[in-house]
Amino acid sequence: MTGYSEQSQKRAAEALELATRLGNPFSMAFTLMYMIALGHFRGDYTDIRLRAESLLQVARENGFPYWSAVAAMNIGRVLVGEGNFDAGIVRMREAMSTLREAGGELIHSYALSLLTESYLKAREPEKGLAAVAEALKEIEASGQRMHEAEIWRLRGELLILLGRADTEAENSFQRALQIARLQEARAWELRAAASLARLLVGRHRRDEAKAGLVPVVASITEGFADPDFTEAALLLSQLD
Repeated sequence: MTGYSEQSQKRAAEALELATRLGNPFSMAFTLMYMIALGHFRGDYTDIRLRAESLLQVARENGFPYWSAVAAMNIGRVLVGEGNFDAGIVRMREAMSTLREAGGELIHSYALSLLTESYLKAREPEKGLAAVAEALKEIEASGQRMHEAEIWRLRGELLILLGRADTEAENSFQRALQIARLQEARAWELRAAASLARLLVGRHRRDEAKAGLVPVVASITEGFADPDFTEAALLLSQLD
């Protein structure tokens, strides 16, 4: 979230090696979950599937139904990324029901952000906006705001898909930017800035789009091969 993807991947690999060496299955499961989250930032579905299947194996061998549900939810997200929208979303929702029953508030909020993104990829804006409303309600109830900026950004993208590329979509992106900056979450800030810039370009406000995107792209100091950065950098080059 803070924009240090390379350091995050290195630390996660070290954590998994330590947990494996110590033979601590719960620590292995926890670390695999964070490695999966890093994979989502990179859009690396091959790596996500590998980690999710490893997590599922650890969970089954050690009787961790909670972590089994987390693994199933992420495998569902992989299916969506591979274009199997219906099957992936069904699997995600089934796993999320188990997570909710198990009281996994933080993971359930994260799952809602992935579900919202899945509806966006499946081009189902109404269902996506319903997931957004559920996620925002849950955020207010739990106070868990880790994914709040991304939820607002996805709201803006869904409104555009719905044919409402107006002030409401722009306000959603601005809200996402505000939250990301307050949290110093540069990964979320980069996504929100790129989404806003694309909207502004479509509304013939290129100078404003460039002015907003330049400082955010310049603030990124690593992870230059990550999709979020390469897409933002490409967009910026087209505004020159």
